[in-house]
Amino acid sequence: MVKESLRANFLTVKRGDEWRRIRHRCTPAFTSAKMKKLLPSMNFCAKELCGFLETFAENGKEVPLKE
Repeated sequence: MVKESLRANFLTVKRGDEWRRIRHRCTPAFTSAKMKKLLPSMNFCAKELCGFLETFAENGKEVPLKE
């Protein structure tokens, strides 16, 4: 299954040389400067999510979730 093959490549499940190889490739994407550039977008998305959840809470409805 596609989900399983993706999960098999997560950095958190790798060990040893394979972990180092993946970590080496991913590290440049997560510099502090790049993370700072993402902050406004992340804040916007978080506020949108809060607003979405608030409407469910105000109406006493369950939030539809999928696994």
